[in-house]
Amino acid sequence: MCLSLIHKEKDFLRIGFIDFGIEKGNPNTTPTHKNNRIDYALISENSWAQYKYDIDIEINDEPRKEFTDHSAIILKKNKKK
Repeated sequence: MCLSLIHKEKDFLRIGFIDFGIEKGNPNTTPTHKNNRIDYALISENSWAQYKYDIDIEINDEPRKEFTDHSAIILKKNKKK
């Protein structure tokens, strides 16, 4: 992702994007800008309304230089019933 987009989260939310972490019940108190990572996943409002998403975050707690502590963010899309 382009680094200029890191600072655009509020703009995206303002035009209708949804933050997965918050929608899935995670707190909004953790800092999201860490200089070398993006700590949020956004989805369009239409996609959120159309599908049920499951989200898993695989965390690797090993300290590493220049790596995020999130190994992967996995979104699984299922049609809403």
